[in-house]
Amino acid sequence: MILDKKSSLEDLEYEVREHTRSQHKRELDLVVSVLDTYINGFNLIDSFIFTKDNEVETAWLLLVTRSFGSMRCAMQLMQTGYYGQATSLLRTVTEDWFICHDCTNNQKTIQAILYNKYEIPNRREGLTFYQMAERTGKLHVYKDEYHHESKVTHPTALSLGMLRDPETGEIRAAPAYNEILFLYCCELMLRNAIGMTDFMERFLSKLSKEQVNSWRETAGQPCKEAAEWLNALQEKYGEKTS
Repeated sequence: MILDKKSSLEDLEYEVREHTRSQHKRELDLVVSVLDTYINGFNLIDSFIFTKDNEVETAWLLLVTRSFGSMRCAMQLMQTGYYGQATSLLRTVTEDWFICHDCTNNQKTIQAILYNKYEIPNRREGLTFYQMAERTGKLHVYKDEYHHESKVTHPTALSLGMLRDPETGEIRAAPAYNEILFLYCCELMLRNAIGMTDFMERFLSKLSKEQVNSWRETAGQPCKEAAEWLNALQEKYGEKTS
């Protein structure tokens, strides 16, 4: 089992974080710039009062806020080599994205997340993420992306294999930098971050044309650059890193 007894865990995490930053400044800058679009959006919301007439908008705001927190924490984890844990958090953003799409036209989903009338997932009530993806035309995301995120999140051969040193086979008790796993987390982060901006935009558009246009001015370029990075990554590897 690999654990340097001469260094504290905090020291080892610091080393991984500094090495990651030295190797991936552009990727980290992209993540920060896209996450900043959420902060800009939140700052445009002067006030918002939940009523029966704005249930969908309330759900969007809550889920976007939750996703932002998950992505911010995942950013810290992926810098320090906790790639599986970062993926677990980013997987919840994919789930929030499914719910955002589904609650637009499915009252049961609204009742589940705002009034605790149903639980998610609930197959009998049609509230599994697969059923949401199927209803909203996002089944390809479920099969191609969410399924793989779940393999990394659950105790599978894949997720447990990530704990082993690829050369020696020894278990790593302390974090270690891995380029492919870091890029995988970046890909997942930026994909989800861009996806959830759709609901920030939808929410702000319900407030006023002025507010959503102001947000679009600041969000457009960071999201464009992130999308270009994702396309370049896919071209480099011939397919998604997942």
